[in-house]
Order: sequence, then C-alpha cells, then structure tokens
Amino acid sequence: MSFSAYRAHWSAVLVIGAFTGVLSGCASPAGDDGEGDSSAEEKPVVLTTFTVLQDMAAEVAGDRVDVRSLTPAGAEIHEYQPTPGNLRDAADADLVMENGLGLEAWFAQFVEQSGADSVTVTEGIDTLPVTRLPGHPDADSAEDLPVNPHAWMSPSHAVSYVENIEQALADLSPDDAEYFEENAQDYITEITSIRDAARAELETAGSDVHLVSCEGAFSYLAEDLGVGEHYLWP
Repeated sequence: MSFSAYRAHWSAVLVIGAFTGVLSGCASPAGDDGEGDSSAEEKPVVLTTFTVLQDMAAEVAGDRVDVRSLTPAGAEIHEYQPTPGNLRDAADADLVMENGLGLEAWFAQFVEQSGADSVTVTEGIDTLPVTRLPGHPDADSAEDLPVNPHAWMSPSHAVSYVENIEQALADLSPDDAEYFEENAQDYITEITSIRDAARAELETAGSDVHLVSCEGAFSYLAEDLGVGEHYLWP
C-alpha cells in the first residue's frame, strides 16, 4: 500500500470514528430506572427508537427533556421485537422519535398498539437507494430499489436530523424553543466542523479514495465526503 493510499484509508477511518463519537453518548435506554433525580419526572419524556437518535435528541434537549432509547445499545434495530415494557413506556411518553425510511420495520404497529404520538426525524432528506451485491442484477432505476435508511451517517444529513429534532421539541415544549435552538446550533457547528475537516484532509489524499466496510451502511457518508464505497453486503 502506498503512503497516499495508507493516508486515505486512515482519513476515512478517523472521520468515521470522530463523527460516531459526536453521535454517541452514555444515556440509559428506556426502562433503566437508574438512580436519576426526582425532577426528571416533571420533564417531558421523549423516547427514540435507538441510541443514536437518543444521543442526538439529548444534545438538543439538554436538561429540559428526559430523552430515552427504547432499544439498548447494540440492538438489532431493523427487526427489533418491542417488549410489553416498551409499549408501556411509549404509552406514558410525550413523544416517540423514529428514523423512518424503513429502518424500524416494527414501528407502525408499535405506535398503533401504544397510542403514542410520534415524529419522523428524516423528513426532507434526499435518500439513496440500497444497491445490490456485485454480480446481481440491479433494478432498472433507483426508484425500484429499497431506500437506504442510514442517513445519519452523513454529517450533512445529520444536520437535518438535528433541525427536525429541534422543531419536534419546540412543538412539544414551546416555552423552551429558544433553548432548544441554541443547543441545536451549537451541535450543528460541531458536526459541520468535523465534516469540513474531513473533507479538507481527504482532498490531500487525492481523488482515488474508497471507503470499504462489511455492510453498505456508509453510503451517505461516502457521498458526503466524495469518496468511493465498497461493501460485502447491502
């Protein structure tokens, strides 16, 4: 491997690590009572379908909303089987946030059974299709292919997530709208600074830069950074 290829490889690795760090936190999933504090009971409760959304929502919500994840870290989100406890938590919550784009195959039935109010945080995002494995026939057009739901992997799309989360929280608690806006803008600044630094670093690596992964979950990131993408399965 040449030095330029080596540098390009680690540039991609570093941006994934840095951006994942921005989207990761240590909040507990719903149902984990922990010690907590009594004031949390007085705050609006917002549930998210998985921990990445929990982390993003918590950055915007600050100390004004109790944000929890329905699923634990590392859970298989696509085919998750909600528990009776999840249904109770959703019924008691003020709002449930989902990714949408087909990520949570179980969500529509879950909302119907729990009666929870919900919002989709990917509204307005230009989606990419899930392409097929090499050697398999593709559909005639992108419209015939399923949507890739992993839009949060792109820093630019993550900004849209944050903006949608901010609006949902402002609708839920209008008195805190200015507070949510300030938190959202700080978070957006952090996300875009990581994106811009990654783009600048990758420009020094030349034009032939590729992101290789097991699953095709990084298509939005590859597009955002202008690099090629290869994976073992879609």
